[in-house]
Amino acid sequence: PLLVVLPVASLLLFAQNSWKQGLADFRAPIWLAMEGERTDRVSWDRVTEVYSWIRQNTPPDAVILANYDPALTLYTGRASIRPDAASGLDLFYGIRRPLADKIAEFEEIVHKFRPRYLAEIANDDGVEPDFYPLLEALKASGRIRLVSSIAPRYNIYEITSVPQGL
Repeated sequence: PLLVVLPVASLLLFAQNSWKQGLADFRAPIWLAMEGERTDRVSWDRVTEVYSWIRQNTPPDAVILANYDPALTLYTGRASIRPDAASGLDLFYGIRRPLADKIAEFEEIVHKFRPRYLAEIANDDGVEPDFYPLLEALKASGRIRLVSSIAPRYNIYEITSVPQGL
């Protein structure tokens, strides 16, 4: 009986713990974000307006920071990178790193890749929930300035010079 009960009990405990920790949800993180209560539905019309602005107003060799960088690269032809390092702990387990760490990562990325713009597209709030606190901190510090607002949460910012003490 132990040969049957122990494996079944182990499997049940693993499944229960996995479900509790979110490991058993096999849907894509972006889909989970779009279903979440904090995330509004993405307006593809607005997204295409942001991409159109970038294509029309930036040089072909521009590097753009974006909270959803793969699509920006595909639809604009511009190099794109996230404004901070994606972390599996953040993305999949809800373990948040301090905002100061993300600001430091932003500065390292700016120093290394020399991006000129940051695009805000409303489709990553649930996947990268610290994007908006990072964005607000950068605005408050004067590190970015708004250059085009398509709609709320669909904006393009210019990256400014590094202020003292940031």
